[in-house]
Amino acid sequence: MVINILVGIVISWSVNNHINIPVDYTFKGKIGPAYSGVRTSPGIEVGVTYLDWQTCGSMSKHIHWPTPLGGFHFSWTYMTSTGGATRRVYYNYFLPPSQWLGPTQVDPLVSRYGALDCLEDGRAVCTSHRTREGAIRPTFYIDASEGAGNFTIIEIPTGNLPTNDLPLYPQPFVDTIHHRIWISGHQVYANFGWVTYTDDEGLTWADWTDTLGGVPLNENYFNGCDRPKWAVSPEGKVALISNDGYYLDYHYWETTDNGTTWTHNYVWQHNFPTDSVIGYICCDAVYDNNNNLHVVFTVIDTIGQSNGGSGWRSQIRHWNQATGQVSIVASGWYEVYPGPGANHPTVSECQIGINRVTGDLYCTWCQADSNDTAQSGLANLDIWGARSTDDGLSWIEHHNITNSHTPGAPPGQCDDDRNQCLNSEVKDGGAGPDTLYLFYLNSKDAGGGYFPPDPGAVMTEDPFLFYAYAWSVGIEENKNLLPVRFGLNVSPIPACNHMNITYTIPAADNISIRLYRVDGRLSKIIEQGYRDAGVYKLRFNTGEIPNGVYIIILKGTNQEITAKLVVTH
Repeated sequence: MVINILVGIVISWSVNNHINIPVDYTFKGKIGPAYSGVRTSPGIEVGVTYLDWQTCGSMSKHIHWPTPLGGFHFSWTYMTSTGGATRRVYYNYFLPPSQWLGPTQVDPLVSRYGALDCLEDGRAVCTSHRTREGAIRPTFYIDASEGAGNFTIIEIPTGNLPTNDLPLYPQPFVDTIHHRIWISGHQVYANFGWVTYTDDEGLTWADWTDTLGGVPLNENYFNGCDRPKWAVSPEGKVALISNDGYYLDYHYWETTDNGTTWTHNYVWQHNFPTDSVIGYICCDAVYDNNNNLHVVFTVIDTIGQSNGGSGWRSQIRHWNQATGQVSIVASGWYEVYPGPGANHPTVSECQIGINRVTGDLYCTWCQADSNDTAQSGLANLDIWGARSTDDGLSWIEHHNITNSHTPGAPPGQCDDDRNQCLNSEVKDGGAGPDTLYLFYLNSKDAGGGYFPPDPGAVMTEDPFLFYAYAWSVGIEENKNLLPVRFGLNVSPIPACNHMNITYTIPAADNISIRLYRVDGRLSKIIEQGYRDAGVYKLRFNTGEIPNGVYIIILKGTNQEITAKLVVTH
């Protein structure tokens, strides 16, 4: 047997290594609501809402950079404390170093669950489903100029579709290669997805279609309920990615000829219905510089879960179109009770971005911490991230990006960072650190106080935050929390029938050592439980596992370290 090993150090990082963008709220547009509470989570306030569940981020695109002027676009759903009937699409624009448009109402009517993209000339386009004359209609908005905040409202024609079940959750995508704007939507009652497009900025629209490449966009293949993601490659490939609502797998449709023909394939499938690991809503996608699609997605393990959505164990995984390989980005198989609430697993809401200069991939996600539970008992979330320098084969430098713990906080005083959205383009730092641009909700109460409410959760005024995070490489931070890194060593190399595992724990912690197959499925729990600080040794029988590529993960509360194994008998 031959075992090849590559170890990547994964540690927790502090929040002081961010770019400080000065704020000057000299509004040149309409002034909207401002947050009046207290927060410690990093970032700049962009807007506010009382809607703390499914409001932005993980399931849609709500930040865009760069524009031709180097600006930033933001959109979100604003709701007052009086409830859902007050929901409106809002927009803000930031032109560094200090010029902000200010929170601006896009639609005077009830409008929600939209998303955002940007035209080549810098104008923002947004979507929502709005309510007019008792009917809910998919709607498109286009700004007058970059950052103007003066949107033309266009209800997308729906032809012969039933007026009581029109496509909702519209997701816009600007294909700058072919100068086309795509829109996807979802019929809630019929469980069908729909796609349309415009080549003239919304003056005319193609007929909605419920198939791509002959494959129906129904619940067996596609769930467009705020879940799909679009992507375009440097050479003009276009992909639509979503999980389905029945088998809970992840699918993608791809065209190389501007939508004339489409192919359909799978990102990931599980063994339905016997497999306990299933896909869960959140995914994101980007093409690399070689025109290969990369998808990050969330899976949950349903074994042993009996408390609804609060304690779901989960993982973030990555899929590379070029190799078909699935790797683990972040493991959440640990238990968190009662969990983060709001139908949120232990890790979820994954996003992916790319540095076009280096080709490095970045993934961000929201992660629960059992040491950071609110007064209600629900876990607060932090935003985490990891980097890959080998096209997603391995993920290193796991950062706790927001690191905003408020254990025991009552409603209104929590720092629960969720609904995060990562800009798909990461700014190259040259000789310095790369910069990740994030837009997220800083919920002031763990869980969701609106539909569906969590036990103990209440409605709170929550700010949306913009965070420019400089990615430090090779520097260990937060020394008080992590004075020494985890250590993990596997020998001998090569091994015959066993391998010796030596690991170091710098401080007392609950740890686990787990072996995963390269497709992300758990192969073996080697060790788990509470350990005092020290060095530990154990012997593992490799004869009981088949040939193949494996990943071994030593995980604690705030650190992880991984080793990749190739086993050949």
